[in-house]
Amino acid sequence: TVKGVRTLPALMMSVSDWCKNNVDSELSGDNAGIVKAMLFGDKSDLSPRLSALIRRSGIAHLTAVSGMHLSLLVHITAVIIKILCVSLINGIEMENF
Repeated sequence: TVKGVRTLPALMMSVSDWCKNNVDSELSGDNAGIVKAMLFGDKSDLSPRLSALIRRSGIAHLTAVSGMHLSLLVHITAVIIKILCVSLINGIEMENF
């Protein structure tokens, strides 16, 4: 890659990390863990007690499905942004001629 220019996956990871850090700064403990599990599919911050409660209640699929769908949405959005940026750049180049 060009020096100073991030790849799309690296940019998406930094946005994801930024969002997770904001969740951590606004919420604590199990509250932050459940939000990150449902929004990002990241169950690493769920306490063992909360993980067991989620499994026993039969809603564990919500964390997996939500994370999967959010990932899909992020990828689709990234593709659309990339297409728009290329279109914008091409439009600017065409106006200069």
